[in-house]
Amino acid sequence: MARRPVTPTARPEDSSSPLPGAPLLELLSRDGSLGLRLHPDTGLPVTLFVRDRGRERSLPLAVTAGLITEGAEVWGEPGAAAPFGYADTVHRSTFRLGAEASWQVLDGSAETYSVPTQVDGWVVIWHYTFRRSHPRLEVTLDVGPLAGGEPRTLRDLRIELRCHLPDLASWLVEAPGNQVRPGLAAAALRDPITISPAGGSRGSAGLALIHRRDDPLALLVWPFSDTEIGAFSLKTLDEICNFILSTGLAGRIRSGE
Repeated sequence: MARRPVTPTARPEDSSSPLPGAPLLELLSRDGSLGLRLHPDTGLPVTLFVRDRGRERSLPLAVTAGLITEGAEVWGEPGAAAPFGYADTVHRSTFRLGAEASWQVLDGSAETYSVPTQVDGWVVIWHYTFRRSHPRLEVTLDVGPLAGGEPRTLRDLRIELRCHLPDLASWLVEAPGNQVRPGLAAAALRDPITISPAGGSRGSAGLALIHRRDDPLALLVWPFSDTEIGAFSLKTLDEICNFILSTGLAGRIRSGE
């Protein structure tokens, strides 16, 4: 499957842009019904949008990510709530678009856009796959040291997705298999609720959904790793709905792995 480069699209009319008039990188499904716009500096998503019969609806969002690196393993007292952890770790979260151009790969009815980013000596490549069937949008990541660099230690990769919902009071939360009643008002989540991950001990599917009654626009977030069982939580504050994921990805990594 051949790659083809993706170039930024200038959208000065896009009011969701954090930098109006700056060239946003727009990623669009082949049928034009679903898309993402990425920040021109960080390369991370700032808008999720859908199009239907010429009408566009969008969810302004902010995706942030951080690598927890280096440090030393520390054992606590026997019976402690957290008997194992890390000390003197380094948190890296200043993402920038990488020097390598983004690219697109077509695979049958699906297409995958790959966007390289860099953060303090690490490379994180974000792969966005659009499909005609569910999941309509899948996000996967490749993480490793910059090419030619020394092996480095990753302790965790954390991702937060914040949705700006001015009418938060009208949104509802669903998290089947968890200690959350169906149709819980999103505005009621002042404290974080833990979503049991897929493969966890509660038998949860590991997904969380926010939606409104009689509105087809909804956002379902479903972290699903085939190698790690991470931690997933959800909270709201003012007009923000915040999905928080600690992936559990860790290891001693060489460049190119």
